[in-house]
Amino acid sequence: MATTTTETLTFPLPSKKGLSSLEKEAVEAIPSSVPSILELKRKLPAHCFQPSLATSLWYVVKDASIIVGVYLALLFFESAPGIPQGLKYAILPFYWYFQGTMFWAVFVL
Repeated sequence: MATTTTETLTFPLPSKKGLSSLEKEAVEAIPSSVPSILELKRKLPAHCFQPSLATSLWYVVKDASIIVGVYLALLFFESAPGIPQGLKYAILPFYWYFQGTMFWAVFVL
């Protein structure tokens, strides 16, 4: 059975021997302790941890609508007369990036 603790984890800082002043400054900026999950949860408002089916379904519907809308925009753009073929190919990486982002949002939900 796992036990939960509220203690903060501490890590030793690396040695500063042989480092430039900029590197020493960077080492000093590294936090020497990391809060536990319980400490982080206590700092956040309680409503952030309340599950809501309606809110989750709203995000699914919204993301699916954006995905379909972007796909339909691509189909319209691809079939529009007068747009050079090179421009049609140039827009594809942006489409892939945006759709990948939206599908990642669905995956996260």
